[in-house]
Amino acid sequence: SFLQSTMYRAGVTCSDCHEPHSLAVRAPGNQLCLTCHLPAKFDTPEHHFHPTRSSGASCVECHMPSQNYMVVDPRRDHSMRVPRPDLTLKLGAPNACTACHTDRDVMWAVETVEKWYGPGSATPHYGEVFRAAREGRPEAGPALVQIADDDRATNMIRATALSLMRPYAGPGAAPTIQRGLGDRDPMIRAAAVSALDLVDPQTRLDMAHLALRDPVFGVRVTAARVLSPVPKDLFSPEQLEAFGKAKGEYISAQLVNGERPESHVNIGLLYAFTEEFERSEASFRTSLAIDPGFVPTYVNLADLYRVLGRDDEGEELLRDALAKWPDNPEVHHSLGLLLVRQNRGEEALDELERAAELRPYQPRYAYVFAVALHSAGETGRALATLEAARRLNPSDPELLVGLATLNREAGSQAKAIRYAEELVELWPGDPNARALLEEIRDGTTDSE
Repeated sequence: SFLQSTMYRAGVTCSDCHEPHSLAVRAPGNQLCLTCHLPAKFDTPEHHFHPTRSSGASCVECHMPSQNYMVVDPRRDHSMRVPRPDLTLKLGAPNACTACHTDRDVMWAVETVEKWYGPGSATPHYGEVFRAAREGRPEAGPALVQIADDDRATNMIRATALSLMRPYAGPGAAPTIQRGLGDRDPMIRAAAVSALDLVDPQTRLDMAHLALRDPVFGVRVTAARVLSPVPKDLFSPEQLEAFGKAKGEYISAQLVNGERPESHVNIGLLYAFTEEFERSEASFRTSLAIDPGFVPTYVNLADLYRVLGRDDEGEELLRDALAKWPDNPEVHHSLGLLLVRQNRGEEALDELERAAELRPYQPRYAYVFAVALHSAGETGRALATLEAARRLNPSDPELLVGLATLNREAGSQAKAIRYAEELVELWPGDPNARALLEEIRDGTTDSE
């Protein structure tokens, strides 16, 4: 948290506040903060709005509230933020005010701060943007670009903005990602590489190949992971050589935690992307041997068997997983897709429906279930499924695409156009959304 603080950016170090050998603070109470901050400005009721020498007048109680880590280990928050009770309302984040005034609610804290500083004094906060991005809301894209380009923001915040940019990494974000790739801070460079996860292979290679030779290990291994799905015939000989070295480093990094199943799943995925299928299967099998209860291993190994044309083995694996965890939506979804490939429609619908029921806030599950219903001739039920999912995920583009295309195929041209227009309105920078709208508008008139 200290890396996120204004103090760190100003050049303050640990030893400015702590004696480096004992770790004890160099002065008691507010005296420590007042070695840098003016007492006449900050150690007064006009600043802290509490009686002198009360706990509310303590700098650390407001700006470094304590939280328990590992249940029993109290630590003060070294990000040294300004208390923001309004973010408790918006994001559910804790705040120093009600942590101390336990007999008061959040609205009291919000109203008190507004009384002190005036209505509208709370400035926009990056946490609101990050929440929007994690919910997949379209307005997050431009806001992430703004944060990532803001030199006043701490590097950790800028790197987080870049790492959340994957779904928004279109042409508008490309200059920001490019700048991030050349930043002095390796944390930002690595985050910029990870932002390229979903762009087309050639663009990904063009933008990220230099990161394979980055002087910092963490940037190189991130580049190896991001570039592993790129077809190797797109690489130049020099790029392929650099990728091979970085790939070896990625594997060695995973094996640092080789006793963990997820490390071997990560290695298995890398080998699958590079079409080293025997090594991929061996890695997944190692993961299963380490922890037979790690569900992602079953799903990824079954998907490898799909690639290898061994769906019978994949089905056996997934049914074994469901026998142990009958309410795991990821396994139901994977089995449903497998059954679709085998033209076992009724069984597939049961599995896909169960996945959508178990995880209603995962729009992908609802979308795939709706497509399967439509393929089975149950278009009305498919549309109802998409509508219900959209009420929970109003900004999801895939659900809007499904509603537009299925309504068009059902002859409801006006509804199809309305959903396509909503898609364009929410995602104006998506050329596929605009193309879908124009395609539907060029179709036949509404038969309703």
